[in-house]
Amino acid sequence: PRSTLPRPSAASDAYQRPPPHGPLRVRSVVHRRDLPEVKSVGLCPTLRLRRQAQRAGYDDVLFTGPDGDILEGGTWNVGLVRGGEVVWPGGEVLAGTTRQLLRRATDGPTELVGLADLDSVEAVFATNAAVGVRPVTGIDDREFPAAHPSVSRLAEIYQALPGSPL
Repeated sequence: PRSTLPRPSAASDAYQRPPPHGPLRVRSVVHRRDLPEVKSVGLCPTLRLRRQAQRAGYDDVLFTGPDGDILEGGTWNVGLVRGGEVVWPGGEVLAGTTRQLLRRATDGPTELVGLADLDSVEAVFATNAAVGVRPVTGIDDREFPAAHPSVSRLAEIYQALPGSPL
């Protein structure tokens, strides 16, 4: 059957990124996804851990290794700003599309960063193709600013990237 919805105008045919979302407060949990470098639909453990964090008053969950090394969020990558430079946590993670695009547009290093290193971090952000760049204002009991020039610049860079038609 044919749709009765009106055809979008030519101007709205272009891919439009969604508006930015508010900041996240996350709880860290020791967890490594099975085959983290492979995108999969096996999200049951991830969603269970997210729900537990939400019940404890957080927005989402941040995965760490057993030694406290920061890995990734449940459905997003995490980035840090230290000394005005973007740092991408190392370890076994799914390098998401948004993270890869931003890594090409900027030149931040990838290195192991632990929860214990957060005292030297100026800002934290999440990246995901669905939301772009989103500030993280809390990890456990540590707080970070909702607005930071480096995070704002990354969001602008992401918004300026040319979209791909589907």
